[in-house]
Amino acid sequence: MNSASHPVPDHKSQISSSRPASPGIQRRYKDRLFCSLFSDKENALSLFNALCGTQYTDLGSLSVVTLSDTIYLSMKNDLAVCFHDRLLLTEQQSSVNPNMPLRGLMYFGKSYDAWLHNHQLEQAVYGRSLVKIPAPAYYVLYNGTEKMPERSVCRLSDAFTREAPGYEWTATFLNINADSNTELLQNCPVLDGYAKFCGKIQRLHRQGILMEDAVASAMEECIREGTLRSYLLKHRSEVKDMILTEYDEERFAAFMREDGKREGIQQGMQKGMQQERQALIRRMLSRRCSVEQICALTGFSEDEVLEATGKN
Repeated sequence: MNSASHPVPDHKSQISSSRPASPGIQRRYKDRLFCSLFSDKENALSLFNALCGTQYTDLGSLSVVTLSDTIYLSMKNDLAVCFHDRLLLTEQQSSVNPNMPLRGLMYFGKSYDAWLHNHQLEQAVYGRSLVKIPAPAYYVLYNGTEKMPERSVCRLSDAFTREAPGYEWTATFLNINADSNTELLQNCPVLDGYAKFCGKIQRLHRQGILMEDAVASAMEECIREGTLRSYLLKHRSEVKDMILTEYDEERFAAFMREDGKREGIQQGMQKGMQQERQALIRRMLSRRCSVEQICALTGFSEDEVLEATGKN
């Protein structure tokens, strides 16, 4: 596999905190299928081994330390595990985002902050002795529809406004779509099942099938084939809700980007786009997404979201 600099794709147990949890925000964090699958420690260890080329079995030594958006309201990631001498952060993305190295640097800063706190080493960093910390490993798993290389490395230095030798942070991008990184997928059956399930949904949706029907059909296919069978049978309705919620969030983001591009177009088109955004707001609310959650995603004010529901 060749490594090349390339924009990295985009699009989602917790570190203890005394900060109060918000039910609406908490639910958004859990509403990602990838997060749900790999919050299970056995699955997380399988993914760790596949990514790091190890064969560890001591499950008790692994800690899931994913940043929770109930703790850091403006920052959350998909999966972070601390195991032996390594801190592994894994992000699943379905659309291109070249800012993943910067996001990773921010994630690791918060993760190391929590690690120091949990090991009572917060003050030790100001002392004369070198504080030893777990080595970082950062991977972005891409399963979107755009054609992307099998493996690439995106560098923080590409974003520098001037050269700064000696300062670097990287994100390793791995394509998990069909016919890419087959060895990785073979070594982690749950990741393989996740990739196949998402691939089936994309294929059916491209054929013109409504997303809701595509999810249901893909689920039935996977169950018949034995792909994620026990998980899908146990969490059928939750999985459908997760996928559709993610889909709606992606559409929201796409509409926001498109709206910015079309700022100067005629009023009629603007009105039509506004109506579509309002329809999406109502759809997300029907799926129990909170007003706070929608505001955080879209940048709309609370009044704007409530107006779309007729409650303002």
